[in-house]
Parts: sequence; structure tokens; C-alpha cells
Amino acid sequence: SHSDFTTHWDTVAREQWHSINNEYGILSNQPAKLTEKEEYGADGSNEVPRQCSVNIGQYEGIPLYDNPADGYAQDLAGPHLSKTWSAAFSFAKCHLEETAPYDNFAPQLFDAEQFPRFVRFWTRGYDVYTPSRNIVYHDYGPHPEGIDRLDWASKGYPNPKVQRQNALRRIKTLLGIEGGDKSPKAMANLGLYGLGKRRTMKQLEEFVGIDLKGKKGNEGDK
Repeated sequence: SHSDFTTHWDTVAREQWHSINNEYGILSNQPAKLTEKEEYGADGSNEVPRQCSVNIGQYEGIPLYDNPADGYAQDLAGPHLSKTWSAAFSFAKCHLEETAPYDNFAPQLFDAEQFPRFVRFWTRGYDVYTPSRNIVYHDYGPHPEGIDRLDWASKGYPNPKVQRQNALRRIKTLLGIEGGDKSPKAMANLGLYGLGKRRTMKQLEEFVGIDLKGKKGNEGDK
């Protein structure tokens, strides 16, 4: 495994989540490096990774996050409201996964999956918070020995490149940006995997500080 946990991580995560006092709160951040746990012990240091910037223009107009995170939050008294979400660590009530589940029609996205899912959460009224202490740690490599990869063609699976291109078009449709299908029918067909109705995309862009159509990212937390 490429990840490890702090001691009694489940108790820590529950305590952190309850301190938010928000039924629709999500604890999420890019995990700290595994070497940090080894250096500081199970509780880690007094700083936690916090992704601040949202980058646009590097990948067909779809916002991306840095990996590892581009910043840190130090000496937090409690979880802190965030403008990003990480698939590497996400802790919330189970109704989150029922309300905005992973989109099985958008495979092979990896780094491009995180912002679109944050959009689906946020427009449904969910808020993401950076935890005030490290809960999960990750081994970011490098791994000279390599990682075994499935030979998709020989196993009879669909071509991953084709799947990825179709998924990217679907995400562009969700975000309403160039390259997507802007017809009302296409948006309606997203159904459960589309936008929520509690907040608008305009409100999200203002909150995060980005311009999707103008392909302008933010400058991180100020």
C-alpha cells in the first residue's frame, strides 16, 4: 500500500468531523508525506498539507490541483474551510456518497477527477475542510522498480485512451466549458452526476476565485 494512518485514525477523524458542526462537512486534504510520520511519530507535525491554488489551462481547461499539495496550514485550532477536495483522503457522512457518487461513466480521469467532484459536492451544499492534524500519510515515491499495469487490450477491456477522451468530454459538459456538449439535453442526461441545485456555478467560481470559461485559475489563499 502507498498510504498509512495515524494511530486511532478513525477516532481522530470522527472527532475532527464533529468539531466542524456541519452535517454537510467533508474532511479532506492531500495526505502528508509518509516520511513525515516516520520523522515526527504517529501524530505527525503541527502543520498539515493544504491545497490552495487551482490551476487551469494545463489540461484542456479542466482545473487541476498540485500533487503533493502546494501549501501547508500551521497550528490550526480546528478544521479550516477549503476551496479544494482530494480523492486521496475524504471523510464525511455516508449520505455524501449517496448524493454525489463517483461517476462510473467518466473513467480514466485520475488527476482530472477531483475538481469536478468538488463542484458536484459544493453545488449540493457540502463544504470541504482541511483537518487540523494529519490523519493519512502517503508514499509519493519515486518507485524505480515501477508499478505493474494491466494490459487492457489483451484482457478485452475498452481502450483506456478512448474512455478517457469520452470522460473528459463529459466533464467539460458538466463544467460548461469549451469542448463539452452545451445542449440542455446533455446537461439533463448527467442526472445524479450533474450539478446540484443549492449553489450555482457562478457562486462556486466566486468562492474559489477562478474563471472557467476564461481559463483563469486562482492565486491560492490570500
